[in-house]
Amino acid sequence: MSRIRNSCDKTKNHFGNLLLEMCRNNNLFILNGRVDGDKEGLFTCRQSSVVDYFICTYNLLSCVVNMSVLDFSAHFSDVHSPLNCKLVFNSIDNIVECDDILINDLACHERKGFKKWDFEKEAEFLRNIDRNKIDQLNDDLTMLNTSILAQENINKIVES
Repeated sequence: MSRIRNSCDKTKNHFGNLLLEMCRNNNLFILNGRVDGDKEGLFTCRQSSVVDYFICTYNLLSCVVNMSVLDFSAHFSDVHSPLNCKLVFNSIDNIVECDDILINDLACHERKGFKKWDFEKEAEFLRNIDRNKIDQLNDDLTMLNTSILAQENINKIVES
């Protein structure tokens, strides 16, 4: 990963300086403009500024494959482009016991409620996906007038 971070946004402000200071003080790294997929530091907002970031710890850097700014879509935001980050983790076993991880007791207790994906249940999972419902939901979202996209309209689709 490059030590120098590129950015199409040449304007800096107080909040950006605070973000950089927080990253320096906490050993955090901004991926935008540094990693494969976004070496240029593309605009993330209104095609004129960078205000959306992927930030990670030093330990997570080796897991980052790429990060990219996707094309703007009014379906997802009024002004922000979606971001995508691909991470790859190496695992020794399929089951990770919470006791093997160096985390505090409260986090360990909460984590025990999660189960790892069972690959043997993949077919059952796929059988339970209602393709008609997904197609209908996609049609409903496509039919929305994006110029007057309102939370109320989205709520109606979700509730149906």
